[in-house]
Amino acid sequence: MNGPIAMLTVGFYLAQVSLRELFTDKNGYAVSAVRLLIIPLLTVILLAILPIGNYDLKLTVIILAAAPIGSNAAVYAQLYGGDYKRAVREIVLSTLLSAVLFPDFFDDIGNQQRSRTHLDVNVRSLRAF
Repeated sequence: MNGPIAMLTVGFYLAQVSLRELFTDKNGYAVSAVRLLIIPLLTVILLAILPIGNYDLKLTVIILAAAPIGSNAAVYAQLYGGDYKRAVREIVLSTLLSAVLFPDFFDDIGNQQRSRTHLDVNVRSLRAF
């Protein structure tokens, strides 16, 4: 039930923001770049360094790190007297951009995993001889 309530909340706040402001706010693009590109890439690097062998666990952590900004940022901004309209713009922009970036990002990760698996199979077959 959390998803629909979050979308209703963001929709309610979004009705108070002009779409022109949404797409012309350079700060929103910078925040989205940090949230959708830099944090996931740093997570991938950190997971590559750590001795964690479970691929599913690594992928789960990367997906969580690459998720767009949560809707409760706008709720807390309004609750504590912050600029909730700016928060909504950044939430919506990061969500829209994630729809574009997620497929490419995770396709690259999937391709890397498939090539590693292929390499592991080849190494195992060589060891058999």
